[in-house]
Amino acid sequence: MKYLDLAMNAATSLGAEYADIRIQKTTDEVIYLQNLSLKHVNTGIINGYGIRVFKDGAWGFAHNNVFSDEAVLATVERAVKIAELSATVNRKKKLRLAPERSYIATYKTPVQIDPFDVPLSEKVDLMMEVNRTMMAFEGIRRASFYLIMHKDEKLFASTLGTRLDITYQFIDPMITATAVTDTDSQSRTFDEGGRAVGWEWVLSLDLIEKAKQIAEEALIKVKADNLGPEQRRSLILDPNHLGLTMHESVGHPTELDRVLGWEADYAGISFATPEKLKNYQYGSDIVNFVGDNTLAEGLATLGFDDDGVPGQKWHIIKDGILNEYGSTRDTAMEIGLNYSRRL
Repeated sequence: MKYLDLAMNAATSLGAEYADIRIQKTTDEVIYLQNLSLKHVNTGIINGYGIRVFKDGAWGFAHNNVFSDEAVLATVERAVKIAELSATVNRKKKLRLAPERSYIATYKTPVQIDPFDVPLSEKVDLMMEVNRTMMAFEGIRRASFYLIMHKDEKLFASTLGTRLDITYQFIDPMITATAVTDTDSQSRTFDEGGRAVGWEWVLSLDLIEKAKQIAEEALIKVKADNLGPEQRRSLILDPNHLGLTMHESVGHPTELDRVLGWEADYAGISFATPEKLKNYQYGSDIVNFVGDNTLAEGLATLGFDDDGVPGQKWHIIKDGILNEYGSTRDTAMEIGLNYSRRL
């Protein structure tokens, strides 16, 4: 698309040390059923582009959804101006970017059946049958099915000469059964967290059988005896819960921007500070955590990250020791790395 070269040439002419542009169309479809009632259907499409400019050791960002030469050039100028203003805030601490080469590539999530091509009626029919299956169990008073489908179609260009055409998508079906007695209510949910695949995955899950299992487990749970006196017990984590535990205890604390104190939102700051790298005992020597942006069907498998860096695989924790962070081109240089690895 002509706007890629137009934006990058304009950024260079305005003195940018580096710049990139993402022209993106995002499509989301959400369907929600409760019991046998279709509660919500929504399909949203967002089009636009974002331009980043790195100048005098600082970032500037601007975005727009108007596609014309004039709008693109004005957006570049706004990003450059923001970078120039940002550079005045901390003149003694300029950012640096880890070196990276250019790439010309195409990446598409491997999909056999695009869920956006599947008729709404076919999706709803399956969802209704799943909920009907759960509701057939005596004691199940509520059944819900929440289906999310997401697709990003992105063109990326940078002043390094990188030109990328990326189509990424994922799908996430979630079903829940709630059992009710005179004194209690308990729920069980089937949710694998989504995968970067197509509708073929949903068909392979055999959700009718999963619905039976979830309903039965909800009934077992609501009828279960109390644990009794407090005592030390073995804990078995459901895979979804284990995933969340790993996400919070290893994922967030090893994000380098959080480690550096640049980010401290929902998950707070990090205890895994740089002096602990390569020597901090994160767990026993059998504990290994691997960041993998090349994993088949992985939600983080995008081909290339938003810095234009290819997906990679690396040890975050190796033999129990803090081994490496998830980083970007600007954070990596803060601890002396000449490459980035984005989580």
